[in-house]
Amino acid sequence: MAVGTYDINQYALKLRRSGKLLREIGEELGVSKERARSRVAFGTRQEKVFERGKNATTMGDLFMSYKPMWAIKRLGAENMIFTEFLENISKQKLLETIHIGKAAVKEILYELRKKNVPEKIIQNWEKEE
Repeated sequence: MAVGTYDINQYALKLRRSGKLLREIGEELGVSKERARSRVAFGTRQEKVFERGKNATTMGDLFMSYKPMWAIKRLGAENMIFTEFLENISKQKLLETIHIGKAAVKEILYELRKKNVPEKIIQNWEKEE
């Protein structure tokens, strides 16, 4: 499931909690009432994960799609804080991890920027060979 899908589910849940009917949510999202119901249900189940992602302090807590999370676990970096990850796992090592490509690296960097990791540290990590 793509990150955008999670965002839609979270938005559907927010609409439902604001008092919107499933029909109204469906109209806003451009889907059927039943699909709106399933989006709200998924959003409810994912709520704890959303909260953990908002309060993330380690790489394993970040809210990302499967491939970047798999790479972080595979590299044993799930308990590293953000700057520790950038200091210990090179871009090259990350890219050499099976099934990890530029899109996964881009997603990780996007999440680190959202967590206010200094841009200079991120840029230095990107330049490393």
